[in-house]
Amino acid sequence: MALIQASFDDFSNWYEKNKDQLIKGAIIGKNTNDNVKSEFILEYPMSRLSNLSLDEYVTGKGPSSQSFCYQLEFGKYKHLYLGMQGGSAGKFNIYWNQEHSVYRDGNNIEIPSKELNNKFTALKEELVSILQKGEQLEFNDQIFDEKLSDNTFFRKPAMITKLLCAYSEKEVFTGINMKKDQKQVWGKMLPLEEHGWVYKQNYEITKTISEKYSELNGGLLSAILWDYHNRIMDSEENNVQETGVKIGSSNDVESEGLPSFNNEQSQMLLNSKNVIFRGAPGTGKSYLAKQIAADIVSNGEIEKYSELNAEQKSQIEFVQFHPSYDYTDFVEGLRPKVNIDGTMGFQLEPGVFTKFINKARKNYENAHKNKSELINENKANQALQKFLSEVDLDQNEFKTIRGKKFNIADINENKIIINIPDNEIVKVLDLTIPTIQQMLISNQKFDKVTDLGHFLGKDYTTQNNSYELALFKKITKLKDKLPTITDGFETERPYIFIIDEINRGEISKIFGELFFSIDPGYRGEEGAVLTQYANLHEDETEKFYIPQNVYIIGTMNDIDRSVDSFDFAMRRRFRFVNITASDRIQMLDELDGTIKNEAILRMKSLNQAISAVDELSDNYNIGASYFLKLKELNFDQLWDDYLLPLLQDYVRGLYNEDDILNSFSHAYHNVEGVTDEQIED
Repeated sequence: MALIQASFDDFSNWYEKNKDQLIKGAIIGKNTNDNVKSEFILEYPMSRLSNLSLDEYVTGKGPSSQSFCYQLEFGKYKHLYLGMQGGSAGKFNIYWNQEHSVYRDGNNIEIPSKELNNKFTALKEELVSILQKGEQLEFNDQIFDEKLSDNTFFRKPAMITKLLCAYSEKEVFTGINMKKDQKQVWGKMLPLEEHGWVYKQNYEITKTISEKYSELNGGLLSAILWDYHNRIMDSEENNVQETGVKIGSSNDVESEGLPSFNNEQSQMLLNSKNVIFRGAPGTGKSYLAKQIAADIVSNGEIEKYSELNAEQKSQIEFVQFHPSYDYTDFVEGLRPKVNIDGTMGFQLEPGVFTKFINKARKNYENAHKNKSELINENKANQALQKFLSEVDLDQNEFKTIRGKKFNIADINENKIIINIPDNEIVKVLDLTIPTIQQMLISNQKFDKVTDLGHFLGKDYTTQNNSYELALFKKITKLKDKLPTITDGFETERPYIFIIDEINRGEISKIFGELFFSIDPGYRGEEGAVLTQYANLHEDETEKFYIPQNVYIIGTMNDIDRSVDSFDFAMRRRFRFVNITASDRIQMLDELDGTIKNEAILRMKSLNQAISAVDELSDNYNIGASYFLKLKELNFDQLWDDYLLPLLQDYVRGLYNEDDILNSFSHAYHNVEGVTDEQIED
């Protein structure tokens, strides 16, 4: 992709060319934003902002998951129009510093306790004031003057833009942080005004596009302008790869403290989160995907997947799509099972992707918990595992609070199956291990079954709860006797899911509702969705989401006939990188020197002949992985058994297929005396 200059004309040409597909994808994002916005307005009408208490506002103290600032940055409103993670909590102008147990201001300076109330009262007035002026489009007011404004929220554009999008009834703002990428994108579309700064710029860009295209408003533009932003940035990155110079930046500045990766594509995956390698057959796309995965999970220390240790390999999953692959394989589905009494039944089982995501989520969530939470959770889990590993199936007898006897018949990943010999109606029950685990972690006291019902957020209890409570009390006694472990805490690790031949499956059927969750812009709880089998979950409100530490690599052959099944709703969520035969020629370094040189000549000569056929293209070139078979075969055997059958499929149905095959054969077999330079010429 050549370097593209952002402008309204360029946007118009791009939008009109892709209009139907862009709107289709944007509607999904808008509907999600509308739902989250409605919930936000109900919880935080602007009138409430003036009445928030300090600990209802700040992040870092009190019920942090419920504070206004936490919910905007990390909680359920994290993806409301635009994300604002990163940087200091000073972006909220006041926060609680846990390390030193003090409140600090937007400059990270401690606020004396005697000034705290006045400071917070003034802060709320400033927040409401700039939001009201912005909502009323009063950009000529001093509050929006870059030189005159004394409002401390003026230079917090991510937070204020996010809130203006939420509070605006007419959708005249777009969910894009206009301060970011001014030089490359937004400033080229519309230079910053003397008054109004990025806020008026946001409004004017939205207004200009909406006036030209009446079907668009801020809600739809939030998704479409993000795609346009990525298009501009991708063109610039392509320019960097070609020239080695990034516009508007120093070429010799290196990031400190970041791993030095072996593969140049590794950082690209970390930046984009979802990447698809596309190209000709045999270009080593699958091998490249595993190389990148190994590079990332080892922090640049290991190049080959086979050399990773067991823990590192557990951070990588590999599946291959095919026409019969479906949602139940990938996400979740019903599977037959034999019950304890010998009868047949069905149970809900997670698919390969869900199992992988659960593992990544556990790491991500643990890595972001504080030390005391982890100490308690580790102790609870240790007690639970110790109990489950030591129980004698069908032998140990337990009693409920009311004296009903039962024993444990079997244990699987999420269930404890119990026998109740004295119960005439129900002899067997499945208890939920995660429920008992939550009880242990909570450190709450459960004296009666109704306590458990309230803990689970229900106005009723079930028969299962009586037996879960009995086991909880037993395990709690064990937990109290265990020593406290204060080390071994998790750090956040990357998890990489590789989908080989991603276009050979029916994408919309396999991913179902997850196509929204995999969007890089909707990672985390705000991208959570109910799955098709949610009503069969223990908690019917449980939602699926993909954490920030998950990266997805797909591979696909452009010439595969099933490529059209890859619909636009999925395409816009992946970055597509073309891999040519020449890009991966270093794969042939595994061959002996003489054979390697001849293999390169034959491959280049054959690919040149293929590209010369009008009905074919570079997408039909033969990749280096075919030539790695020369470790066991000679050149004639490689031609007869592998290359010729493939080439015959290429040309089948062309009017002059015999002549074309002869030209391929000549290009492959007659390279004696031909140099690499001659082929290039």
